[in-house]
Amino acid sequence: MGAPLRLCSPAFRERFTHARLIIAKGQANYETLSGGDAPLCFLPQAKCSVIAGDIGVPARSVIIQASTALRDAAS
Repeated sequence: MGAPLRLCSPAFRERFTHARLIIAKGQANYETLSGGDAPLCFLPQAKCSVIAGDIGVPARSVIIQASTALRDAAS
């Protein structure tokens, strides 16, 4: 589930590392990719209270959230 980078192929990691923007759909991608330094735009539904609390939204919310790296790049 998601994209734990340590389990992804070298080709995937190479493209991921050099991407200017990565769209990460789904809660599993949020769980495995948040906290990194990649230019990510997350599109999850906060299906559980733990993830909803981490994001700061009510459970079952559909959100769009930019990673810190993406927000920093935009400023």
